[in-house]
Amino acid sequence: MFIIGDLIFLPVFGAGYIASIEDKKIHGEISKYFVINFVINKISIMVPVFSEEAKKIRRTITIDEYVNIFQLLIGPSCPLPCKWSERQRYYNDSIKRGDIFQLTCILRDINSLSKVKKLSKSETKIFKEILGMVASELSLVLGKEFDDTKKELLSILASSKNPY
Repeated sequence: MFIIGDLIFLPVFGAGYIASIEDKKIHGEISKYFVINFVINKISIMVPVFSEEAKKIRRTITIDEYVNIFQLLIGPSCPLPCKWSERQRYYNDSIKRGDIFQLTCILRDINSLSKVKKLSKSETKIFKEILGMVASELSLVLGKEFDDTKKELLSILASSKNPY
């Protein structure tokens, strides 16, 4: 169970924190809800504490684990599936899982792919979406501004020399 102030990550939404835990009466039933404030777009959502959606919430990585993110970014890339439909399925499945390390590897791999071929608008959109999710978690963990963290990640990727 999470408490107020916990740093969390919810797949698709990115990183945020538990702003409050409230009882709400909806359709005549009183239920407990996490009120989560997210870094990306500064949105807030309510998630029922005992819902399937709440089971997807995880704690953010620790300050000690963040070094692994940068190691993954500069490490050797892995080839992505050749067919767009297979890549898209892989990206979407990874976004739904919300594993920060896998998402970081995808950033690195799409970046490498972009060095050998022009990315489609869809792939560019997915890259930006994943970049936002990774940057949101790192910015919370490191206590940095979201936009500064995004720029730092892009800078690391731009200086990377790891095409396939």
